[in-house]
Amino acid sequence: MYTAITSLVQNNAFQMKFDWLVIFKIASEIDPNCNFIEHLRALKYSNENLLAKFIKEAEMIIRPNIKSIEFETYVKLAKWLIQLCHNMDSLFKLWDDVLLHNNIFDERVSKCFTERVRENISRGDAVALEYHFKRLPKDYRDRVSEIFRDQVIFLLESPNRKWTYENINAIKKLLHDNSLNWRRDDVIQSLELISQSHTLELLNIFPEILDDWFHSDFSDTKEKKIPKICV
Repeated sequence: MYTAITSLVQNNAFQMKFDWLVIFKIASEIDPNCNFIEHLRALKYSNENLLAKFIKEAEMIIRPNIKSIEFETYVKLAKWLIQLCHNMDSLFKLWDDVLLHNNIFDERVSKCFTERVRENISRGDAVALEYHFKRLPKDYRDRVSEIFRDQVIFLLESPNRKWTYENINAIKKLLHDNSLNWRRDDVIQSLELISQSHTLELLNIFPEILDDWFHSDFSDTKEKKIPKICV
């Protein structure tokens, strides 16, 4: 009987339907370890509308049944759900509206969550990056701030990148944002990359970022990189 149910779940899921989610209502009785997930590892919702619909269905069906799932199984389920969320909107929706949280659970899925964030923000511009960082749960900003700092540096690395006014404004806000936990080396690298840009409008924010440096607690007395960048 279990094999037949698993086959039905797999067949329905890969047809991009959502009837199979009903298994969560009876999983505690027929598959308490949610092993059926192993048959769905290849499932992907490449269409964003389908993914949004899946998350909505998950909110209605999975969330009410989470408390009947043992903790280790819930962690496994949550990691699988997080991997399905290939955009930040779906990831935030899953995090806020589907998953139930406590400190132990959040710690267990932290690495999976941050890696999904890294993958999701790797394809966006500065406007998208700033938008996504503002939407992050506050208790997770410290955990993923390095990922966002790295992406800011990546965006600045190409001197020939075309910068719109909106993207310049967004990158400036990110560089000014203390909640990104900017480190000394990050700021120096940002200044150096901005100084090498071929876009005049981006070069124009250099004095503001430099002013931030002078008002910070950072020091450059030994290596004296800042004067070299300013030349």
